[in-house]
Parts: sequence; structure tokens; C-alpha cells
Amino acid sequence: MAFLKVRNRAVSTLASGISDSDTSLTVATGEGSKFPASGDFHITIEDEILKCTARSGDVLTVTRAQEGTSAAAHIAGKAIELRITAAVLDQLKTIIQDADGDTAWEVEQSADENKIRGKVAGVEAFLLETDGILTLAKQSSSRGYRATSNQTIATSTLTKVELNGESYDVQNEFDSTTNYRFTASDAGKYAVAGIVGTGSIPDGTRLIIHIRKNGGSIASNQVVVGGTDYAGIGVLDIANLAANDYLEMFIWQNSGSDQDVRYDSCWTFMAVSKVA
Repeated sequence: MAFLKVRNRAVSTLASGISDSDTSLTVATGEGSKFPASGDFHITIEDEILKCTARSGDVLTVTRAQEGTSAAAHIAGKAIELRITAAVLDQLKTIIQDADGDTAWEVEQSADENKIRGKVAGVEAFLLETDGILTLAKQSSSRGYRATSNQTIATSTLTKVELNGESYDVQNEFDSTTNYRFTASDAGKYAVAGIVGTGSIPDGTRLIIHIRKNGGSIASNQVVVGGTDYAGIGVLDIANLAANDYLEMFIWQNSGSDQDVRYDSCWTFMAVSKVA
């Protein structure tokens, strides 16, 4: 919902008369600049309220008969005023916005909607539904995964998992091309989950998974696996991150030979979402 524009001392007169169906009018020469440069704003001529949707110099494009008034003919010289009308005051009950209207809180976008919406730089970032469900459309959240070919991990060597695909990345914080890491744009608490799937590994092999922040481990898990079936390991944590802190996932195994990290979005991935 765009807030109707207002301006002090926006008053002029009709340069020429208009009928009850005209959709444009001209104010006195040189006085168009008294009015906002663009719509929407309401003007009053006698008993009729008109919505101006555009202005070019002294010419205003209008929609007739607003706020329950009736369209009528008006003769040259009649006063044109940008007033604070009931519609402007009603909007104050339902919307708060910045000067250019692209950041706003709306408590009722349409009649009886009963929802609260938040818009940031023209994008709806917050929606609270009538049943209490909260949607944060711009909240930091990403999921990187191993997308192409198995990755070889040497024995007894801590190896960063190269997550070269992305399921989603709301704030463009996941690097799946060079560093294979998540970098936080803003400080906060972030839930992070990582899973690494491997091929068949000899009996008794120890697998260790690490989530590392800025190169230091903050969460890990280990299992002893083996046999001819596939193996896997996961870890879950809440990380306290400052802006520009980064998270990476590492794997270690001691089978005595090279092993494979399996590729596929369901086998090997790291997902991060801001929770506070």
C-alpha cells in the first residue's frame, strides 16, 4: 500500500474548466511545482475529491470521485487544494513508512486482512499471519552441498568438504565456487547442520566431522564405521557469529587409504539459518 503524498501550501486554481469525466486538468501557469512531482495524492475542487496519479509540469492526471464524492464539472478559476483528507488519516491507522515509501509497516494491507507486514527497500521481509505464523522472507538462510563428483579425502588428514552446489541462499552468503563456506552478513545466533556421506569404508574406521568458525572447530562428532555399506556422519550446533565470521565443514578418516565423500544434495551438505 503506497501512502498518499502530502505537501504544505499546495494550492492553485484551474487554468481551464473541466467536465465531470475529464481525466486530466491544468493548474495556473507555473504552479504545478507546488504539488508533489508524482502520484498518488488527493486534491479537492469544490465538493469533489480527485486522486492525482501523475504530474507533468502544470498538468495533473486524475482519477475522479474519490472518498465517496461525486464527479462534477468545474469552471476555470476554481481553487485546487491538496488537503489532509479522511483517506490520509485512515492510512495513518494502518501504515507507517519512510519518506519514499519503500520501507514500511502495514497492519492491514486490504480491508479486514488482519495481518502485519514489514517492507524493507521495496521487498516484503516480514509477515505475521492471523494464526500467529511468522514469515521472515529475507532472513539469512542457506544450504550448500556436494553437487558434482565424489571428493577424495586422504587418510588421517583433516579435509575441508568442498560444497560446490547450493539448494538456496537467501542473502548470498554461501560461497560454492572458491572457499566453500558460509559467511555471515550480520551478527547473531545461527543454527548449523552438517552431514557427510561416504562410500563403503573398512571395518573400524573412525569418521570425525567438524564445523569450524574462522578456522577453529566449534562443533564435532565422531563414529566408528565399517563394512561394505555406505557410511555417514552428522553434526548440529547453534553458532554465535559476528558479521563476516565464516563457517566451513571438515571431515577426517583413518582407514589407511583414500576414501570418497559422496556427492548429492541429500548425502553431503551444510545448512545454516539465522535464528536470533
